[in-house]
Amino acid sequence: SAKWRTVSLVAKKLYGYTRASDELADDAVISLNDFLASEQGLAGLIAWNEDYAFLQGNGTTQPLGVINAGATITVARQQAGPGVDPVTYEDLTAMLEAHLESPESVWVASISLKNVLMNMTYPSGYPTPVWQPNAREGMPDTLLGRPLIWTEKVPLAGNAGDLGLYNFRHYLLGDRQATTIASTNAEYFKYDQISWRAVHRVDGR
Repeated sequence: SAKWRTVSLVAKKLYGYTRASDELADDAVISLNDFLASEQGLAGLIAWNEDYAFLQGNGTTQPLGVINAGATITVARQQAGPGVDPVTYEDLTAMLEAHLESPESVWVASISLKNVLMNMTYPSGYPTPVWQPNAREGMPDTLLGRPLIWTEKVPLAGNAGDLGLYNFRHYLLGDRQATTIASTNAEYFKYDQISWRAVHRVDGR
């Protein structure tokens, strides 16, 4: 039967700040306002850190990340220690077995696992590559039938959370304030400089 509970989302503030001379703003080939509002500027910086928090956040000063959530099921690795691949084929199947089946589930893997996963073979005695029989095919983006997302926003290979299988439909987001970017020349007026500030308020768990 269905069970209900209350989840409290309290917005956490994330902000970025920078400043530049009036000469740079006036002489720039592109608008600094437009650049800072793009994914290469302050807006992109906030989006990167927001994704990081949704994965690894501590739940106090940041949203609670899925890696640290109490609902996350941890599966012990089959092998551990120096000289041993941090992830084996048996680890993948054990994770899939422990996971509640859902067509929306996706793998999230550390970029530092790319070499290990791409060269992974079946269990001992069957040295056949799991993914590619040759080097002609493009980079695979699925793993055991689920989409695979590579990222630098999870722990490095060999650490808890370096590979996860998640259903993000069960992750709640509370966007209290979309990213806003404001500028002023009053703060450093005597230095002939312009300041920009970006603010975003969000929570997740």
